[in-house]
Amino acid sequence: MPELPEVETVVREIRPEIMGKKFWKFQAFNKSTFLPSVEVFESILPGKVVKEVRRKGKYIVIELSGDYIIVVHLRMTGMLLFKPSERLKKFVRGEFTFSDAKKLLFSDIRKFGKIWLYHWSEYLEKTGMSKLGVDPIVEKFDLQLLEKLYLKQKGIFKNKLLDQSIIAGIGNIYADEIAFRIGIHPSSRLEKLTKADLSKLHQAILDCLNEGIANNGTTISDFVGTRGDAGKNQDYLRIYGRTGDPCYVCGTIIQKTRVAGRGTYFCVKCQRLLS
Repeated sequence: MPELPEVETVVREIRPEIMGKKFWKFQAFNKSTFLPSVEVFESILPGKVVKEVRRKGKYIVIELSGDYIIVVHLRMTGMLLFKPSERLKKFVRGEFTFSDAKKLLFSDIRKFGKIWLYHWSEYLEKTGMSKLGVDPIVEKFDLQLLEKLYLKQKGIFKNKLLDQSIIAGIGNIYADEIAFRIGIHPSSRLEKLTKADLSKLHQAILDCLNEGIANNGTTISDFVGTRGDAGKNQDYLRIYGRTGDPCYVCGTIIQKTRVAGRGTYFCVKCQRLLS
C-alpha cells in the first residue's frame, strides 16, 4: 500500500497540473470505487474548480469551489495517472476530464481504492479522516508532541507505529526502516522505550519519511507516480525486503518475522528487543 511519501509524491505531481482548473466531465467504469455514488459525481463535479490539493496521512484531499471535497485513498494498487501505460489502461476505474481537455485517470488493479465526494461539512466523518492522528510532515510534530502521543500508550512498538489514529501515514515499509534506525526490535513493548529512545524515534520518523519523499516514494511492486515513473527509495532501504542479506551496519544476516500481521524485517544484533 502506498504510504505517506508515495501519496505526497502524487500530491506534488498533480497539484500544479490541476490547480485552478474546472471539471468538465466525469466517467466511472467501476461504480463501487466512487462514494456516495457515481450519480453524485456526475451531478456535482461539472463546473467545479480545483482550489487546493493537499494530503493528510495516506489520503489525498482535493478542495473544490462550492465547498465540496474529493478525497482519494489509493489503498493497495490505486494510481492517479495522466497517461496510463498500456498495461494499466484496462484497470482504469474512473476518468476526470477538465475544461482544457486534460484527463486524470484512476487506475486500480485490485479495486480496493476509494474516491469520495462530499460537502466540506461531512467529508471528515464520511471518509474516516476524522479518526486520523497527527501528520508528521504537514502538521506540527515536535518531540514534545511525540512524547505526549505515546505517554499513555502500551503495546507492541510496530503496532503503534502503524496505528493511523496516533500518527498518520506510516505503513509497513517505513515502520521497519524507522525501527532499524533507532536500534529497536519491532516486537518490543512501546512502554519500555526511554526518553532517549523517543528522541531518536522522533528524528527517525522525520528522516525516513522525508527521504522517501525526496526519492519520489518506494516502488516494491505497483507504486508509480502520475506519469508512470517508479520511485527510487527502494534503492536506499536499509532493512525492508532484505531477508538473507547482510546488515549494512554489522554484517549479521537480516531476518524476517511477522509483527502486527505484517512481514517484518530486522537485525537481531543491531535492534534491541525490549520486553
